[in-house]
Amino acid sequence: MEVGPVVLLLTGVAAFVLALLNLQRSHWLAGILRTSEPCHSTVEANLPTVSVLAPCRGVEAHFEEYVGALLAQEYAPYAVLFLVESTEDPAWPVLYRLLAHTKDPCASLVLTGRAAGCSQKIHNLLVGLEHIAPETSILAFVDSDAQVHRDWLRTLVAPLDDATVGATSGYRWYVPGSGGLAGSLRSAWNAATLSLMAHPRYGLTWGGSSAIRRQVFDKLRIRDTWVRGLSDDLLLTQAVRADGLSIAFVAACLVPTVEPCTWRQLLEWTTRQTTIVRVYALRAWSLGLLVHLISLTLGLLGVYAVTLRQGFAASLLLSYWVIGGLGNVMVCRAARQRLAAHGFSMRQHAWAQAIWTPVVTALALLNLALSLTTRTITWRGVSYTMLSPEHVIVHHKPPLHTPSSQAP
Repeated sequence: MEVGPVVLLLTGVAAFVLALLNLQRSHWLAGILRTSEPCHSTVEANLPTVSVLAPCRGVEAHFEEYVGALLAQEYAPYAVLFLVESTEDPAWPVLYRLLAHTKDPCASLVLTGRAAGCSQKIHNLLVGLEHIAPETSILAFVDSDAQVHRDWLRTLVAPLDDATVGATSGYRWYVPGSGGLAGSLRSAWNAATLSLMAHPRYGLTWGGSSAIRRQVFDKLRIRDTWVRGLSDDLLLTQAVRADGLSIAFVAACLVPTVEPCTWRQLLEWTTRQTTIVRVYALRAWSLGLLVHLISLTLGLLGVYAVTLRQGFAASLLLSYWVIGGLGNVMVCRAARQRLAAHGFSMRQHAWAQAIWTPVVTALALLNLALSLTTRTITWRGVSYTMLSPEHVIVHHKPPLHTPSSQAP
């Protein structure tokens, strides 16, 4: 079916308007990331007691720095529970050695055993909950590949002073390792979710850097929700939203993740994330499908307009990708500034975020298509079949057709 010049022009105008709206959203997000958090004195009275649950499986790059940062938080009183499945896990001897050489009583190492009816991460968290101090007022969660700064815990729990806030969350920023193209694309793919995380109405919690009041956690019966589930953060998000509470995005808790990434790992990780979202948040999955289909359609129409020598219409259509890329550069620079403020040097070229814009769309559509073919994923060496958001089957030996993956 041939598309006429008038249709191309009108579609181009719509594409340009959408591009400007996306640029406005990127400017808003960059502003949030650049906003400085208020200064706090290092010693404050009457701070709520926090238990930090830190599930570990394997040893990532900078693992020892991660442990050291958790033990050196500018906050009191708090305790960190490192949760490991068994002594055979590579994380166990490292944690045992590090904790043996610290006199800080705030840290403990807990063996959790193997999961049966839920993800290993959720199982670790459920066992960890049995070991928290009775005086704990706030529960915080952190992933072992997140590099937190010394004021991470204070800034993460601060918004919980507001009774309308049910939970708080930061998010990860993937830093490409050794300049690899796959790692750079992963960073751009992951950054596309950041605006959703920061949305005041539709934002989610990310289990790698989040907190919730213990009273709210118990009231919402999160334990019961987790006991047969796979995604700790999406289940928590649903429970908090269902109770009418908000989720506060804490820009100061944007944390860098630095690890190598191959093309195979990139496809596995992005497809796994998309498959989980399809099971746990079908509306978000559908919205992502719509957005990326629109992006692809406008790009193809722009190329088609070029072949017809409809220069003005082509410029308007392709502006959707060009202006979107400029917005991505803006967000990347703001994220780099945010991380630098907390002492994390990030060797990442912001212009790469613009170049990857159409590739992110193509990869996301591939992920969306692949996510329709299965409900089985492999996460850190263990495979899971998601029958429903609250019913997962655990396969400790990955099926032959499902490749294992190292990234969380």
